[in-house]
Amino acid sequence: MKKKSNIIQFDLLNQWYDTTLGLQVLHHEITNLADELPELFGYYIVQLGGPNNKKILASSNINNKIILHKNIELSIDKPLLSQEKVDVMVAMHALECTAQPSILLDQIYDALIPNGYLIIFGFNPYSSLGIKYLLSKNKPLPWLENWTSPGAMRDLLKKHDFTVLGKPKQLLQSYFATSYMLVAQKITLATMPITNPRKTLPALASYGTLTSREN
Repeated sequence: MKKKSNIIQFDLLNQWYDTTLGLQVLHHEITNLADELPELFGYYIVQLGGPNNKKILASSNINNKIILHKNIELSIDKPLLSQEKVDVMVAMHALECTAQPSILLDQIYDALIPNGYLIIFGFNPYSSLGIKYLLSKNKPLPWLENWTSPGAMRDLLKKHDFTVLGKPKQLLQSYFATSYMLVAQKITLATMPITNPRKTLPALASYGTLTSREN
């Protein structure tokens, strides 16, 4: 049995974002994030996957913006970020870039604060592009055959203790592809102490970029 890779293929994802279709999808994603991010507040927002482009998180009022845009080794014993320190996570097709999406979702859950938000972008496998990909003999990375329909993504998020807010939002509907955005929240019984000094996140490895909101 072939061993699953533990590398999240973000470098290849970024190459795809430079294609004609990738740029079109990115435009729609940035536009729709501008409708969601201004309503979400906190200390840290993390972009997981996607290009190192400040426009993606520009609409967020959160000062500390972290971009994880290069290949990441996914490990149960090595968390992506400190536990319960991230207020908002934006996953740019990240689940499609790993052969172990369940482990990644667990790590995202652990990194989010109680009541923290997760915004997921995905491709519908039942779109024309998804069917074309399914029938293709040469399946291109970075997707790793993990295309997940909006309905299946809702079920997967609930399985990992997220509450999905609203219906999936269709971003790109054309002959070529259908992409969607889902917003979920980490709901727990935990309550944050009134006095809760925030420790600075640990130094990021070479795959991370930390920016601050420009005035």
